[in-house]
Amino acid sequence: MKKVALALLTASIPFVLLVLALRLVTLPWFPRVVYALPFFPADAYGFDRAERIALAGRCIDELNLPQGPLRLRQARLPDGSPAFTAGEIAHLDDVRRLYDRLTRVALLLGLVALALGRWLWREAGRQAVGKAVALGGWLSLGTLAGAALLMAVGWERFFVGLHELFFSAGTWRFPYESTLIRLFPELFWQLGAAAVTLCWVLLAAGAIALGRAWQRTSPR
Repeated sequence: MKKVALALLTASIPFVLLVLALRLVTLPWFPRVVYALPFFPADAYGFDRAERIALAGRCIDELNLPQGPLRLRQARLPDGSPAFTAGEIAHLDDVRRLYDRLTRVALLLGLVALALGRWLWREAGRQAVGKAVALGGWLSLGTLAGAALLMAVGWERFFVGLHELFFSAGTWRFPYESTLIRLFPELFWQLGAAAVTLCWVLLAAGAIALGRAWQRTSPR
């Protein structure tokens, strides 16, 4: 029973850390940083940096706030027309539902991991829990290395493959002049993947450090 619990604790850590990394990047700070980068391309159709930040903020609200969908539908361009088409709003609704599902699963796994960790701490000792947590961190890094390799050798295939996996055909491709593409060109997603990768690495390193600390301080 203890071995099964330790294995479940270790296996739950990569997914929990991944979703946490995704959520950390899907916040208003990220587009502000990206749009300020000197090499990030200007919008060919006229959005300035402030307009991009404001509209990207509406998209982030869609993912994070209960009133997000309403704010998205109320967004307007300078000429007063709707900022997002019905298709763009529908896609962002799909993304929100996916994020919500991922978050619920991560929360459930996190609660399970905490319960297992508490039980194992009592039944198997701090060292066993520390070893499982450190292994979970290393498993996260291994999973990350595989994902990074896929992105490095074929970004387009990786990006399209993810969309085809999670979204229905014909619901996530938009013309270059659409608001979503103007806000989030390909470079934005590449930088986003890099930011998630960095956050995931830091979180995994934290898990490894914490696990090792528990092992070192375990009474012999």
